[in-house]
Amino acid sequence: ASRLTVQADVGDYLNSGRSAELMRIRSPEPLLWRGGTLDHFDGFKWSSTVEPGEDDGEEISADVPVRKVEQRVEILEAETSLLFGGYQVSSVSVRDAQERSDGSWTTVQPLSEGSSYRVLSRVPQPTTEQLRSAGIAYPAVVGEKFLQLPEDRPGILRQTAQKIETDYNPQTPYDTARAIERYLISDGGFTYNLNADYNRADKAIEEFLDGNKEGFCTQFATTMALLLRELGLPSRVAYGATRGREEGPDEYVITGYNVHTWVEVYFPGYGWIPFEPTI
Repeated sequence: ASRLTVQADVGDYLNSGRSAELMRIRSPEPLLWRGGTLDHFDGFKWSSTVEPGEDDGEEISADVPVRKVEQRVEILEAETSLLFGGYQVSSVSVRDAQERSDGSWTTVQPLSEGSSYRVLSRVPQPTTEQLRSAGIAYPAVVGEKFLQLPEDRPGILRQTAQKIETDYNPQTPYDTARAIERYLISDGGFTYNLNADYNRADKAIEEFLDGNKEGFCTQFATTMALLLRELGLPSRVAYGATRGREEGPDEYVITGYNVHTWVEVYFPGYGWIPFEPTI
């Protein structure tokens, strides 16, 4: 069985393990099925520093309209301590489950094939006006943790961040986030390629931004999160899966091919909002 953890190498699933059926999810609508987040980048890879009782900033504020969605998740060829569901999960049916400071949920005992649970999600529906008005009054703990960047990061990151500021002239942090997303999805000449070869992890960012410009979700999400931090926006990488294969009405099968990463950006007064920069 595949071990699903936030530290998992997504590339392994997308290549060698893409046909494995990991989960079956029944939901009235397809969502990004979020498992957890990664917040610290050491120049090579992301890791999670989530600890019990930490303050990672407000998840979804009471001012943000939400849509409630109930899902039933069945574990197939997988083992995991993460509880997957649409963001933000507000309750789960697993008795010993614990909510963590990044809004993710974990179990004490890993779940394996045949396990199932129910999830109630409050999917945020902020308006563009709300997010554009959020400002930059970031809580100290949020700025300290989610603006972290390695000192020896490649210069192409700063150059690309400056190019985006010049070309798009964003007026608010929200405009900046959308500009980065647009640059990666359509304007920057990037190509989605599952077979992109990044044997030199220390050169992956340079190659992606200034070389072959090819990659899969790991490169797109990593680059967006780092560009956001370069421009002063707290960000983190979310780990989970895309909607999956529709098996029947309101039923989705998640395979290794669907394992995915995307980005969440913090907006003061509104909380963490997902962005999807992968083509």
